[in-house]
Amino acid sequence: MSTARKHPPIPVIAIAGSVEIHAEIDALFDATFPIIDTITTLASAIEDARPALRRATRRAAALLKLGGNLRNHL
Repeated sequence: MSTARKHPPIPVIAIAGSVEIHAEIDALFDATFPIIDTITTLASAIEDARPALRRATRRAAALLKLGGNLRNHL
């Protein structure tokens, strides 16, 4: 992570089980994405982990694509 920060404009994203807003986290990452996108039990979250991770990855990829498209229009 620190290596990417030394070589901008490489975006640094975090994908985690859940994400709380903290200044320290915001300083480290350009974007954060929770894997769990609904209120659920731990057992359900574990059972749904693979599709939930896919959804989080798609959200991250869509944001990166949008950023690239915006850069081309500015």
